[in-house]
Amino acid sequence: MKVKLKDLHSNPWRSFEDYPLVEWKVDALRNSIKAFTFWENLLVRNNVTDLNPDGEFQLAYGHHRLQAAKLELGEDYVGDLAVKELSDETMLKILLEENNDIYVENGKLNVKAFDSGIKQAWEYLIKLSSPDYKTQKKGGPHVLHFKGLPIPEEQRTDPENGYKYSCLAKQIQEWLGENHSEELVHNSLMRLRNDGSIKYPERTKDKDGKIKVKMTTPEMVLDREAVNTMPTNKAAKRFTTIMIEIADEKNSVVKKQGKVSPAKQKKIAKNLAEKSERLYMKEVYSQSSILNEAVRVIDGEKEAEERESAEILSMIEKLQKGTNKLVRDYKAVNRIIEDRQDDGKDVDLFRTAFEKFKCGFAITKLAKAIFDFNNLVGKNETDKSKIGELSNDIESPNPRLETRRIKEPVSS
Repeated sequence: MKVKLKDLHSNPWRSFEDYPLVEWKVDALRNSIKAFTFWENLLVRNNVTDLNPDGEFQLAYGHHRLQAAKLELGEDYVGDLAVKELSDETMLKILLEENNDIYVENGKLNVKAFDSGIKQAWEYLIKLSSPDYKTQKKGGPHVLHFKGLPIPEEQRTDPENGYKYSCLAKQIQEWLGENHSEELVHNSLMRLRNDGSIKYPERTKDKDGKIKVKMTTPEMVLDREAVNTMPTNKAAKRFTTIMIEIADEKNSVVKKQGKVSPAKQKKIAKNLAEKSERLYMKEVYSQSSILNEAVRVIDGEKEAEERESAEILSMIEKLQKGTNKLVRDYKAVNRIIEDRQDDGKDVDLFRTAFEKFKCGFAITKLAKAIFDFNNLVGKNETDKSKIGELSNDIESPNPRLETRRIKEPVSS
C-alpha cells in the first residue's frame, strides 16, 4: 500500500523516553539509504484496536529506519509498504522481539530499555489474565501464575547463580518467544517490583481460609536511576539483591541500616562506574565489591576497610590451604612416577602430559604471584631474577621428566 512517511505513527508500545532513538544507528541507516536506496521492508497496520481507535497507520517495527528515511528522503516520500491487520498483542510482541537484540549493546545490557519492555508485557498480561495461585501437583506448593496462560511443565533452577524457578517469569518468557531469556525476565521483574514500577500480586486468605490474590505496590527499596547504570544483567541483579538485603533490617548485612536512600544508591553506582574505568569490570561489579562499596558509602571508610580486611584474610587462608594441597598432590605424583621409572617402565606419557599442560610455566607463574604477594605484605629479600629458583622449591610432578633428566630404563 502506498503510504507517505509523514502519515506513519510509531508503535503504541514504543517508549521513546525509556529507549530513545540512537543517533549513530540513524546515521548508519541514512548512509545505507544513500548507497542502496530505501528498503521498504516495514510492517504497518491501520486496523482499529483499543490502542489505535482512529485506524491510523502504525509502524510495527523499524523506528530507526523510518527516522533515517524521513531525514534522507523527506516526510512526503511515498513508500510501498506492507499493511496487515495486527492486534495490540501482536504489536507488542513484534516490538519486543525486534528490540531483543538491541537490549544488549557492546556486551552491556541496557537495563532501562529491557525493563521498560518487560513492564509493558507485565501490564498487558495483568489486564489479559489476572494472577492466581494454583497447586501444580496434588499436595504440592501453591504457584503464582497467570490464569489465562498455560503453566509450564519444565522448571528451570540455577542455585549456584542464585536463580530459583519463577512460574510468572517462565510464562512471560514463553509468551514472548524462545529468543527471550527466562532468567532475564525474572531479574527484570525483581527490579520493577522493588522500584515501585509495577503492582505485584500478594497472597492473602479470605474469611473461609481460601487463598486470594491482591495486587499491591511493594515498598520502594531500589533506585531506578542507580540500577540503570549497571552494565550487565548479573551486575544489576547483584546491586538489586544487596539493596533488598540491606533494607531488610532483620537480616541486614549492614547493622541498623534499613532502606538505602536514593541519593546513597546513586553514589554507590557512581563510585562503581568510576572504578570500572581503571579496573576490570568483573572485579568491580562482583558481589563482594558492590557490597563493600555500599558499606563504604553507608557506614564510612572504617567499617568498609574492616570488612574488606576480613575478606582478604579469609582469601589468604583459602589460598594457603589450596597451596598446601597442591604441594601434597605434586609430591604424591612424584612418588608414583619415580616408582615407575625405577621399575624400568616408560614415562614418556607423563613427559608429554607435563609439556601439554605447561606445568613448568604454571609453576613459574605461581612462584611469581607468591613473590609479588610477599612484596606487598612483608619483607622480601629475594631478587626477581631468582623467581626460577623459587619455582624449583615448589616441586613439579617430577623434575626428571624434563628430557635432559630422564633416566634410561633399567635393562632387564
